[in-house]
Amino acid sequence: MTSSGSVASWDPGHAWPPRPAFGRPGLRGRTPDGDHRLVSTELIDLSVPIVTGMPVYPGDPEVDVSPALTTAESGVNVQRLHLGSQTGTHVDAPFHIDDSLPRLDEVPLQRFTGPAVLLDARGYGPQAAIGPEVLSGPFTRPFPHDVVVLIVTGWSVHWGHDGYLRHPYLAPDTARALVNAGVRTVGIDALSVDRTPGPGQDVSLAAHRILGGAGAVIVENLTSLDRLLTARANGRPIHIVLFPIPLAGADGAPVRAVASVGPADQLPTACRRSSGSSSPDVSPTTFPPAGDASAVGPAGVAVPEGMIPVGATSPPCVPGGFTCTRPGREVVERVPTRGADRMAGRAEATSTPTTPSTPTTPSTPTTPSTPSTPVSP
Repeated sequence: MTSSGSVASWDPGHAWPPRPAFGRPGLRGRTPDGDHRLVSTELIDLSVPIVTGMPVYPGDPEVDVSPALTTAESGVNVQRLHLGSQTGTHVDAPFHIDDSLPRLDEVPLQRFTGPAVLLDARGYGPQAAIGPEVLSGPFTRPFPHDVVVLIVTGWSVHWGHDGYLRHPYLAPDTARALVNAGVRTVGIDALSVDRTPGPGQDVSLAAHRILGGAGAVIVENLTSLDRLLTARANGRPIHIVLFPIPLAGADGAPVRAVASVGPADQLPTACRRSSGSSSPDVSPTTFPPAGDASAVGPAGVAVPEGMIPVGATSPPCVPGGFTCTRPGREVVERVPTRGADRMAGRAEATSTPTTPSTPTTPSTPTTPSTPSTPVSP
């Protein structure tokens, strides 16, 4: 089984929202002119529909959607909803697992949106624990808090069938590694980040407690995440929106999860393997605003192959190295196993314009010496 985790994102401060459409006006609208290109952004719905009798976690309230008012009787249609806070595609606030932790309306809105980091866990079978190997090795805090990590199990294809309850789940070590990496938003295309217990099995909420205990929010019952893997493979930037219904004091609420997928040419940086491969690497990196040291990962630190810290000013040392280009800037080859000073120097050379040196003040011309008196013969 081969699993990989890769970054597919852009810096919201630099490349989001996409540029507006410019060009020459014409009879059929604006047409591209020079560097002005029409921008197309695709919105992908990652939510399951809320309908009567839909799957719920064992013991949760069943869902019933029925007419409360009709146009025939009242002139308007109004639906009556009976459902739990954990219905469908929903978010768990930390309060879900501990009364002392923040409730839904106490969680900052920044937790519910951000650039996507996709972890491919499609190789795991029924009720299999997704171990830290899905992260492609150890990494040391490579992510800022604003990323949205999505675990792609492929289990959404079983939605509506009994097999959906036998989904893979996060091993405690994996949840702990995500927290240690600075991740505070985790989503999965399965019923739960923990194992859904079958007959005779104990209930375990280990991943919930580790993530929620660190202040992270959890999004469950996502769908169509495989489409995001395709977009990432094509080098397209992905931004996630997961805003929940504002239920005051709640443990969670349904969300309309949406991915905004931009065109590949909107990536601020495209990276290629320095081995000479002509195919682009699937892990574009992003750059924070100038002087933003909070988003910079540790220089020279080894991270999983195929992963680059979101917001890093320069890619870290990765086996195989990278050759990274940025629009309007020279190509910089990232050579592995170099020191942090070399990496910092290269990043400075490519991102900081050289300050012209102050012209040297011309020296005062030397006063010619008085010619000596000729010697008499």
